[in-house]
Amino acid sequence: MEILQIERTDNTPKIVFDPDEFMFVIRGASRPENARKFYEPILTWLEGFTAQLPSTSQPLSVEVKLKYFNSASMNYLNDIFRLIAKIHNNGKRILIDWYTEEDDDVMRQAGQELSELSGLPFNFIEE
Repeated sequence: MEILQIERTDNTPKIVFDPDEFMFVIRGASRPENARKFYEPILTWLEGFTAQLPSTSQPLSVEVKLKYFNSASMNYLNDIFRLIAKIHNNGKRILIDWYTEEDDDVMRQAGQELSELSGLPFNFIEE
Protein backbone atom coordinates (compact mmCIF):
# COMPACT_ATOMS: atom_id res chain seq x y z
CA MET A 1 0.00 0.00 0.00
CA GLU A 2 1.05 3.54 -0.65
CA ILE A 3 1.68 6.03 2.15
CA LEU A 4 -1.33 8.24 2.86
CA GLN A 5 -0.08 11.76 3.38
CA ILE A 6 -2.19 14.90 3.66
CA GLU A 7 -0.53 18.21 4.38
CA ARG A 8 -1.77 20.38 7.22
CA THR A 9 -3.87 23.48 6.55
CA ASP A 10 -5.34 26.05 8.91
CA ASN A 11 -8.48 23.90 9.16
CA THR A 12 -7.23 20.34 8.70
CA PRO A 13 -4.55 18.26 10.40
CA LYS A 14 -1.48 16.71 8.85
CA ILE A 15 -2.08 13.03 8.24
CA VAL A 16 0.66 10.47 7.65
CA PHE A 17 -0.26 6.81 7.56
CA ASP A 18 2.84 4.84 6.61
CA PRO A 19 2.22 1.11 6.23
CA ASP A 20 5.92 0.31 5.84
CA GLU A 21 6.84 2.00 9.12
CA PHE A 22 3.59 0.77 10.73
CA MET A 23 2.94 4.34 11.90
CA PHE A 24 -0.01 6.74 11.90
CA VAL A 25 0.37 10.44 12.72
CA ILE A 26 -2.35 13.07 13.09
CA ARG A 27 -1.20 16.62 13.96
CA GLY A 28 -2.73 20.07 13.98
CA ALA A 29 -6.31 21.31 14.20
CA SER A 30 -9.35 19.67 12.70
CA ARG A 31 -12.22 21.95 11.78
CA PRO A 32 -12.78 21.25 8.09
CA GLU A 33 -15.69 22.93 6.37
CA ASN A 34 -16.72 19.51 5.09
CA ALA A 35 -15.56 16.85 7.55
CA ARG A 36 -16.95 14.04 5.44
CA LYS A 37 -14.98 15.14 2.37
CA PHE A 38 -11.78 15.33 4.42
CA TYR A 39 -12.14 12.12 6.46
CA GLU A 40 -13.80 9.68 4.03
CA PRO A 41 -10.58 9.06 2.02
CA ILE A 42 -8.74 8.43 5.30
CA LEU A 43 -11.34 5.89 6.41
CA THR A 44 -11.27 4.22 2.99
CA TRP A 45 -7.46 3.96 3.17
CA LEU A 46 -7.66 2.50 6.70
CA GLU A 47 -10.27 -0.05 5.64
CA GLY A 48 -7.95 -1.19 2.86
CA PHE A 49 -5.01 -1.30 5.24
CA THR A 50 -7.00 -3.33 7.76
CA ALA A 51 -7.90 -5.83 5.04
CA GLN A 52 -4.22 -6.30 4.06
CA LEU A 53 -2.37 -6.21 7.37
CA PRO A 54 1.34 -6.90 7.01
CA SER A 55 2.84 -9.79 8.91
CA THR A 56 5.04 -8.00 11.40
CA SER A 57 5.58 -8.23 15.11
CA GLN A 58 6.21 -4.48 15.21
CA PRO A 59 3.48 -2.62 17.11
CA LEU A 60 1.39 -0.09 15.25
CA SER A 61 2.44 3.35 16.45
CA VAL A 62 -0.28 6.01 16.53
CA GLU A 63 0.64 9.59 17.43
CA VAL A 64 -2.09 12.17 17.86
CA LYS A 65 -1.20 15.82 18.49
CA LEU A 66 -4.38 17.80 17.99
CA LYS A 67 -4.71 21.30 19.34
CA TYR A 68 -8.41 21.48 18.54
CA PHE A 69 -11.13 19.54 16.76
CA ASN A 70 -14.82 20.20 16.22
CA SER A 71 -17.67 17.81 16.92
CA ALA A 72 -17.86 16.57 13.31
CA SER A 73 -14.17 15.69 13.48
CA MET A 74 -14.74 13.87 16.77
CA ASN A 75 -17.17 11.53 15.02
CA TYR A 76 -14.62 10.72 12.32
CA LEU A 77 -11.82 10.31 14.86
CA ASN A 78 -14.04 7.80 16.61
CA ASP A 79 -14.43 5.95 13.29
CA ILE A 80 -10.65 5.97 12.81
CA PHE A 81 -10.05 4.47 16.25
CA ARG A 82 -12.71 1.83 15.67
CA LEU A 83 -10.79 0.74 12.58
CA ILE A 84 -7.55 0.76 14.56
CA ALA A 85 -9.33 -1.42 17.15
CA LYS A 86 -10.01 -3.93 14.36
CA ILE A 87 -6.27 -4.05 13.70
CA HIS A 88 -5.75 -4.71 17.42
CA ASN A 89 -8.43 -7.40 17.37
CA ASN A 90 -6.50 -9.11 14.55
CA GLY A 91 -3.64 -9.68 16.98
CA LYS A 92 -1.50 -6.59 16.35
CA ARG A 93 -0.09 -4.54 19.23
CA ILE A 94 -1.12 -0.90 19.17
CA LEU A 95 0.72 1.96 20.88
CA ILE A 96 -1.31 5.18 20.96
CA ASP A 97 0.30 8.39 22.19
CA TRP A 98 -2.26 11.16 22.71
CA TYR A 99 -0.46 14.47 23.21
CA THR A 100 -2.02 17.46 24.92
CA GLU A 101 -0.77 20.80 26.03
CA GLU A 102 -0.12 21.01 29.74
CA ASP A 103 -3.38 21.36 31.70
CA ASP A 104 -5.57 21.01 28.56
CA ASP A 105 -8.32 19.06 30.27
CA VAL A 106 -10.67 19.29 27.29
CA MET A 107 -8.30 17.52 24.89
CA ARG A 108 -7.32 14.97 27.52
CA GLN A 109 -10.99 14.23 28.20
CA ALA A 110 -11.64 13.85 24.46
CA GLY A 111 -8.78 11.35 24.26
CA GLN A 112 -10.13 9.45 27.24
CA GLU A 113 -13.55 9.29 25.59
CA LEU A 114 -12.06 7.97 22.33
CA SER A 115 -10.05 5.43 24.31
CA GLU A 116 -13.18 4.19 26.06
CA LEU A 117 -15.26 4.10 22.87
CA SER A 118 -12.62 2.16 20.93
CA GLY A 119 -11.53 -0.08 23.81
CA LEU A 120 -7.90 0.87 23.14
CA PRO A 121 -5.47 2.06 25.82
CA PHE A 122 -4.03 5.54 25.15
CA ASN A 123 -0.80 6.91 26.60
CA PHE A 124 -1.49 10.52 27.62
CA ILE A 125 1.49 12.80 27.24
CA GLU A 126 1.50 16.45 28.33
CA GLU A 127 3.80 18.84 26.56
